[in-house]
Amino acid sequence: MKCYLINLDRSPGRLAFMAEQFERLSLSYIRIPAIDGLALGDDVLARHRMPAAIAACFLSHRSAWQAFLHSGEEFAAVVEDDAWLSPAASHFLAGESWIPAGADIVKLETTGTKAAVGNDCIALGPTRSLRRLHSLHEGGACYVVSRAAAARLIEVSEHFATPLDMFVFGQPVIDDMKVYQMIPAPVRQRSTVEAEAVGEFNSTIDISRFSEPRRKTKRSIRKLWHEFGRPFRQAWAFVRRAMKLDDVTIRRIPFG
Repeated sequence: MKCYLINLDRSPGRLAFMAEQFERLSLSYIRIPAIDGLALGDDVLARHRMPAAIAACFLSHRSAWQAFLHSGEEFAAVVEDDAWLSPAASHFLAGESWIPAGADIVKLETTGTKAAVGNDCIALGPTRSLRRLHSLHEGGACYVVSRAAAARLIEVSEHFATPLDMFVFGQPVIDDMKVYQMIPAPVRQRSTVEAEAVGEFNSTIDISRFSEPRRKTKRSIRKLWHEFGRPFRQAWAFVRRAMKLDDVTIRRIPFG
């Protein structure tokens, strides 16, 4: 399975960090030059109505999806250049034999936040499983996507107006596609942990979104941002989730 690594040209330290991890885990990667937010024109920013760095991140993932579709492969992994890979990540990034039939997206990352996941699980060993994702789980640093899902994501995200992770791992995508969360998740994002977000890994966007002291405030902002403009769709999604409450558990997604 090919791994597409998104990396800015002006972030060689991040590339070195990822190259060392891939080498240590005996993995290969294809570098996708990230879209630089500093180079985005006013027309692009006006179209997507969000800060340049966030829009550039989404556009970079779209570039990775497009590269994947040109490969002829059935599945691919998309990895950001601040992903911290546990030893367990090696197996899941090396091949696709573990991916369940019909899966569209599998999220291998966690930010340590809570998410609603299905109680039915697919065992990947004595301590690891896959569960359907039923609520927003932030972070887009590492996930596996199918060819069909990548094509669909490109189609429906042409006029995106939310951050990449809120789009791919939120409604309506998680209602319309089979999106799984790996538990425990073998990947976490270095720039979301304040103690690790130093030097090139310093990201004020990520720290402000995931740091504990501002969690209540940022949840309200994210909720308003995510739901604005689509109240009827969100209401229907809520009804659908309410109909299967007995099949869903809200839990913190651990790293390991």
